Amino acid sequence: WKLSVFSPEKFWRGFPAEGSPIEPLLYAWLLVALQAAPAFLVQAANFGQIKASLGILGKDLPSWIANQSPWTWAAWLTLPLLVIYPVSFFLGAGLTHLGCKLWGAADKGFATTARVMGYSQGPILLGWVPVVGMVAMVWLIVLQVLGIARVHGTSPGKATLGVLTMPLALTCCFLGIAVVFAVAILGRLR
Repeated sequence: WKLSVFSPEKFWRGFPAEGSPIEPLLYAWLLVALQAAPAFLVQAANFGQIKASLGILGKDLPSWIANQSPWTWAAWLTLPLLVIYPVSFFLGAGLTHLGCKLWGAADKGFATTARVMGYSQGPILLGWVPVVGMVAMVWLIVLQVLGIARVHGTSPGKATLGVLTMPLALTCCFLGIAVVFAVAILGRLR
């Protein structure tokens, strides 16, 4: 963990590109599980603020929120992520590999990309810490780019495009859909 997070160039230089994606999945899943406990406590502690913020909007809280305890609220937000993590891991690795293929940044197979994605998840341990978590997630992306560039033997520019293409494309799609729905709702309110 320490080598992959703080000395990524050294880590990726000695990284075997070939191998099963299962070990990196288990490594990443363990990190997600370790950060789930403090994230659970943060979600429970923030529940009162969430209810107050929704109340400021002048809306009555839906009963499914109003009747929650802080602990059930936190469980609803953290436990499903643990359960579906393997699916999201392979989906994310697949989308990253597709992005890398589009830019010619994946001369090795999907398993290699999945291995890089798994072993670059070290910063996720700090994902629950306010503000620090955002910096950690940016560092996680940097680790992915460094890993893709080194292990696939491509340029950092192509690796960056490969790692970011699909998330940016999906974000644009979702924003476009949100705008269409917002326009439709505003049109009905007139």
